[in-house]
Amino acid sequence: MVLSTIGISAQKIEDLPRAAIAAATDLIIIDQADATRSITVATLLVGPPAPWVGLFPDGTAGAPGAAFWGDLDVGMWRPGDDILGFTAGGIESYRATEVGGAITNTFTNDVVITDLASANTLVLTPTAAGLIDTLETEDVTEITLDTLDVDYLEVNSELLVNEVIDTLKVNGAGILSIHETTTPAAVDDYGKIYTKSDNNLYFQDGAGNEKELGITDTHYGEMFMYESTGVETIGQTDQYYGVSGEFEVGDVENFSFVAGQADDGTATITDNGSSKVKVTETGHTLSDGDYVTLQSANHSGTSIVSGVAGNDFELVAIAYSGDEGCTWQEGDYLLAGVGSAGMYLITVAFTGSAGAAAKNYKFEAVQNATHIDKSAFEITTSGTNHQSGASSGIITISDVDRIWFQFKNETDTQDLNYEHGNINLIRL
Repeated sequence: MVLSTIGISAQKIEDLPRAAIAAATDLIIIDQADATRSITVATLLVGPPAPWVGLFPDGTAGAPGAAFWGDLDVGMWRPGDDILGFTAGGIESYRATEVGGAITNTFTNDVVITDLASANTLVLTPTAAGLIDTLETEDVTEITLDTLDVDYLEVNSELLVNEVIDTLKVNGAGILSIHETTTPAAVDDYGKIYTKSDNNLYFQDGAGNEKELGITDTHYGEMFMYESTGVETIGQTDQYYGVSGEFEVGDVENFSFVAGQADDGTATITDNGSSKVKVTETGHTLSDGDYVTLQSANHSGTSIVSGVAGNDFELVAIAYSGDEGCTWQEGDYLLAGVGSAGMYLITVAFTGSAGAAAKNYKFEAVQNATHIDKSAFEITTSGTNHQSGASSGIITISDVDRIWFQFKNETDTQDLNYEHGNINLIRL
C-alpha cells in the first residue's frame, strides 16, 4: 500500500516501524504480510515522523499545488527547479529562487507595506528591468533611507536622507519632481529643499532659516520716453502729477506696459456720501482697481479707483472738502505679472526743462498708490536748459503691482517740458 495519496512520501506499510499495541478505540492500518506493522489513522492526520515529508504537484499560479480546501487559488506552487512561488486570488505576487546557493526574492506586482496600527502605506512599483519604478507614500509622516536607486520617486510628505548616504541617484530621464508646498517646520540637523506656489526653489536649514535658491523665470520691466515734446500743465503748487501718455514700452519679461489716461478738463469733485471724493467726467474709461493722482484747490493725493458707475468714480483715499473742478492722471505703468513677486532693483531717470530758472521739481516712482521714497530725486531748472536727475533702490514687488511715475513743482505752477525718462525693474 502506498500512502502518497494522503500527503505521505512513497513508503510502504512494511517500511513502518513496529507499532505498539493500539488502543481498542483506534482506527489502524495493518500490513497484511506482518500484522505487527501498523499505523493509526490519527497519526497520519497529525503528521508522520521524520523523515516523512509532504508531496504536492507543481501547480500553477491560478491553481497552486499547495492550496486550501476553502480557497483553492491561494497557496504555493513550483514554477521550476528551486523556485517557490506564492499566489493569492490566482495571481502570483512573490517568488523565491535559489541559484548557486543565493536566494533571489522577486515581486511581480506592487509591493505594499502597511502599518496595521495607522493604516499608512508604502508602495513599491517594480519595472521589467528590475528597478523600482515608483516609490509612493500615502499619509506617511516621513521616510528615512540610507540608499535609494529609483526611476521615479513620489513622496507626499517628506523624504529624509541620512548623512550616511553617498549618492541619491535618479535614473531614466534624471528628473526629480518636487510638489509645491508651504514653508515647512524645521528639523534639527536636516536641511530641506522645496518649491512653493511662487514657482521658486528654497533651502531651509535645521534652524528654520529659509533662503531662495534661484529664480525659475526671468523678470524685468522697462518703460521710457525719448525726445518727448509733451508739456505737463501745472495747476497746483506742491501737488503730485502722474506722467501719462509720454512713456512707451521697453524690454519686458513677465511684466506688461499699460498706457495711462488723464482728465479732459471737465472733471468735477462732489461728495460720495461718505465724505470721500467722487469725480464726475463724461466718457472716462477708468475701472475699479486703477490708480490716479488728483489735483485741485482743496484736494490732492493718490488713490485707488472704486465705485465706478457711468461717468462717476470714487477716490476713497482722499477726503472730501467741497465741490470744485479738478484734474487727474492715471500714469503710464508697468504691471507685474503673476509669479513676479520678489525683490527688484529699480532705477528712475528724467531729463526735462521748465522754460524758467530756479524751479525745483521732485520726482518719485509710485507703487500702486504709495510713493517709493528711496526712488526720489530733485532737479532745479536753469532757464531753458535741460536738467537731469536719477535714482535707484531695492524694492519688494507683489504680483499685479503697478509701478508708475509722478512729479511735483515745489516752487510754483511753472509747467514742465518732458524730454527723456525711464523706469527699469530688474529682479534680484
